[in-house]
Amino acid sequence: MQHHHHARQAAALIASLFLVSLGACGGGGGAGEAETKAGATASGGSTSAGTAGSTSSNSSATGTTSSSASSVNASSSSSVSSGAAGNAASSAGSSASSAVPVSSTLFTESFDSATSTTLFSTYRTLSTNSSQSMFINKSGTVTLNNGVVSLDGARMTIGALSSADTTSGSTPGGELDLSKPYRITIEIASVSGTSTKAFQVYVDNNTTSSSASPRGSDSKLYSSAISLLSAGSTITITDSIGSSASFLSLRTESGAVVGINSIRVEYTGGTASSSASSAASTSTSSSAASSSSTAASSAASASTSSAPAGSGSIAVAATQSTTAGGFAQPAAGGLPVFDSNGKVIGSTLAGARVKYAASLDDMNAIITAARTDDTGKKVTAGAYPLLIVYSGNEDALIAKIVADSTIDANHNCPAGHWADAYREVPLKDYTAGITIIGTDGSSANFGITVVNAGNVIIRNMKIGALGGASNDADMIRIDNSSNVWVDHNELFAVNNECNGSPDKDLTFESAIDIKKNAQNITVSYNYIHDSKKVGLDGHTQSSGTSDYQRTITYHHNYYRNVNARLPLQRWGWIHVYNNLYDGITSSGINVRASGLAQIENNWFQNALNPVTCRYDTTGCGRWYLRNNNATSSADNATYNITWDNDGGAAGTLNADTWTSTATSADIDSLAGKITYAYSPAAAQCVKDNLSKVAGAGKGFAALTCN
Repeated sequence: MQHHHHARQAAALIASLFLVSLGACGGGGGAGEAETKAGATASGGSTSAGTAGSTSSNSSATGTTSSSASSVNASSSSSVSSGAAGNAASSAGSSASSAVPVSSTLFTESFDSATSTTLFSTYRTLSTNSSQSMFINKSGTVTLNNGVVSLDGARMTIGALSSADTTSGSTPGGELDLSKPYRITIEIASVSGTSTKAFQVYVDNNTTSSSASPRGSDSKLYSSAISLLSAGSTITITDSIGSSASFLSLRTESGAVVGINSIRVEYTGGTASSSASSAASTSTSSSAASSSSTAASSAASASTSSAPAGSGSIAVAATQSTTAGGFAQPAAGGLPVFDSNGKVIGSTLAGARVKYAASLDDMNAIITAARTDDTGKKVTAGAYPLLIVYSGNEDALIAKIVADSTIDANHNCPAGHWADAYREVPLKDYTAGITIIGTDGSSANFGITVVNAGNVIIRNMKIGALGGASNDADMIRIDNSSNVWVDHNELFAVNNECNGSPDKDLTFESAIDIKKNAQNITVSYNYIHDSKKVGLDGHTQSSGTSDYQRTITYHHNYYRNVNARLPLQRWGWIHVYNNLYDGITSSGINVRASGLAQIENNWFQNALNPVTCRYDTTGCGRWYLRNNNATSSADNATYNITWDNDGGAAGTLNADTWTSTATSADIDSLAGKITYAYSPAAAQCVKDNLSKVAGAGKGFAALTCN
């Protein structure tokens, strides 16, 4: 198991933490918490050098010993190999590298010759005071057995000049020079006790309170529930907090027992940075996943982190939608793990790095940084999976664009925004996996473009209005990408067309466009409203293997006051079930260009041309209708469903009698594609309950029927 933590931590330790895992396969983290300010990795497996038992002399190591202290050649220990749980890492803002080169070793200890009696007396003393032990037992029980030092509800300092308690204004001082960026490596030998209790590492703080140090909350470098640690794991902390007279403190909370094989402190080169210049993020991975009280967990590994202050939260529903439920099967990126306050503290995917963004610039900086691996090598496809937590708010900008784009009686708008620059988060070519999660109350006036990418999840984002339709400003665009899940988002603009817009059709572009060779896409539980163009499925009538093989599922989406393209399908196969359509002002599911659509258990009302083929030049597609609320032409009046024939234009066909046009061969073709498990609810349940759970801010709630 490996834990990596690479950014500044700003949140306090959360007591009695439980993890809510929302894995696509029910994977989860462990009960408890992982928290750091710097960076930490835990690896089940061996380090490339410096494991317990490997020794060499190093004159730069601080202190003197009465016996061999297992010094490590710094140049041989710049990387940590990953165990079965994988390399779990997390960073945010200006993230540090988990594989930074080592310039020299400051301190190393393997406790090989220490005993419970000598550890705090003669085993190893300060280089500046031979009568003072390098190690001080501040509280609790510390024992030595076969080179393993065990902390049982204990606090032990390393390098402190005395045992005097630290305060907010003073410390006893220390002889560890931590004025330069450094890396701390701790090899875990054993773990036992209460799973939710924590193992912690502090700098210049020998108390149990983060505030009892001149460094305040920055003094806590690392904290992890022991459920996230295991024998054989390695914790690595990369930081720059400290001075030329610092000390370290190791602590296990009461009820937690952690055995340590060795500890090493190395300089990593570079210059020190202040705590204010680093963003907060952490992560831990555990190969021993445990279940939480609200979501079942499998044996999958999880990456967890403690969220920084101001990162927002999500009120997670008791019954959640945790899988795509359609064609999409994103294999990387992961789903969020929450603490008891609804803050995202990690990912269900071991190896995913959790980062926090408060703006469009933050989002793009995080993705740019993720295209460089820890050795500095460019990796266009992504150096690691990402989970980005977005907490920005652009309500004011959205409201302005809505007001500027609302027509008067003559279809004039105060100010069109179609010529605006397109503000976007480009995920082009990123196939390592990205999950984007919006926190409750966040909002965005920018789009997300998924091009030549894969393994992408977009959830709980509120994306509104946008500008730049002349620049193809879609809210979400998916081109030539696979395994993309768009879930529980709110997407909206203004359902009208302003005079003066290009082609009288570009006041706004689409909510969700899926085009070209997009494969295995699921669009679920979204609330899409007040939009003229909801979405394309295909960009051209022309056939060809690059365009007509799309497989897309649309389920549990709530469409209200929308004009058209629900979707506009060209070629391929779509599965449309358990959606609520309330207020279609032009046309709904438009099945064109030989596309095949299975449309079942949906609710349609107040709709013009809800299922149709129009503007087609190559031959209409075909639909297979079953178990929708409308089943015959007699139902049209009941549900206020109306039809037109597009002025008699060629290539127009309506489903006004609610009969299928699909042949038996078409139905077989659909069955051959729709091989995933699903259990559609009755259409009446969709009508009664879907609006309560679809969209952002609904805690990823799943539809339930009484």
